[in-house]
Amino acid sequence: MPVASFQVYVHDDRCPAPRLRLTLVTDEVRLMGIAERVLAESEHYIGVEVFDQDGPRFSLGPAA
Repeated sequence: MPVASFQVYVHDDRCPAPRLRLTLVTDEVRLMGIAERVLAESEHYIGVEVFDQDGPRFSLGPAA
């Protein structure tokens, strides 16, 4: 399976700028699962935005 890289920006209510995480995945379902898990890691995480080399893919949460 081909692997693609994505940038995951995590919005935290304690920080004015989103944090960047990089991830490699093989399909959209896994990517969505990673984004959902990241958002659930902390009550301070209020949004997640996912990008690839072409631009935005999707966002989760009210702050994204």
